[in-house]
Amino acid sequence: MECPYRILRKDGSSEARREITQHISDVKSRISFYTGWIEIHGTPEVRATYDAFVTTAQREAGPQMTAAWETKPVRRDRDVPLRTSPLPRVATDIARSRLLTVLQTNLEH
Repeated sequence: MECPYRILRKDGSSEARREITQHISDVKSRISFYTGWIEIHGTPEVRATYDAFVTTAQREAGPQMTAAWETKPVRRDRDVPLRTSPLPRVATDIARSRLLTVLQTNLEH
């Protein structure tokens, strides 16, 4: 959910594009790692809830990332702090809260 913000702060250089796309790739790799780890060690409820969280975050962040790539690059330092409202992430926040509840419940048992 942080990736759209990173993209919005791009400066238009090829170096920035490489850095951002590498960061996104690293995030996806970590998601894959934890998906596999939870598949091995998690309960069916934890697995399903984690998968729902990841799917929800991707569904929400994907269009935001696309829109961010389509915006003009930041050219001035004063424009780096984004002066817009936070990007909507209601569904992701709900899925994250559910995941944390399920994880806590499973740790207690």
